[in-house]
Amino acid sequence: MKTLLIALSLVLSVQMWAQEPVVSKTDTIQEKGMSADEILKQAEAQKAEQARLQEEERKMKEAEKAQKELEKQAKEAERAQKEADKRQKEAEKAQKELAKQQKEAEREIKKAEKEKKKLESAQKDVQKLEDRITDTKRDIDKLQAKLEKGKLKGKLSPNDITKEEEKILDKKEKVRDLQLDLEKAQRKLKKVSN
Repeated sequence: MKTLLIALSLVLSVQMWAQEPVVSKTDTIQEKGMSADEILKQAEAQKAEQARLQEEERKMKEAEKAQKELEKQAKEAERAQKEADKRQKEAEKAQKELAKQQKEAEREIKKAEKEKKKLESAQKDVQKLEDRITDTKRDIDKLQAKLEKGKLKGKLSPNDITKEEEKILDKKEKVRDLQLDLEKAQRKLKKVSN
């Protein structure tokens, strides 16, 4: 910027010096009483000075042009940097979104696994209760068969018959309790599976 100001001030001073009134050769000879050699030397000196000034002006224009080119390149580099920063931010945003989606997917997988475990547990409970009911009914059938067999043979006393019938009743009560538990377990299974 300083170079530009210096160059402009030189250009202006050269233009002002160049605009000095031109004195004809006859006027200078008559006024100053100079010889022809002195006039020629002065003219050559003026031409040399003018050439030097033109060369300086040309150099200043080149410097201005180079300065403008540098400014243009700086603006282009700044624009490219801004574009790169924008792309970087977009990439970071996309990465954050991907991480968020991945966490959500992991959460959904865990939730699905938990639901699967609940379903398996409920199915196991239902199966377990059904098996216990079946075993208890089998026990009841065995006890009744034993009681009938004992009655037919006449080996059981009335007291033994009462005890056996109480065992059968207890087992039937147990079956009813197990069936209530089974109904609860089936409702739970239905709820979990939906």
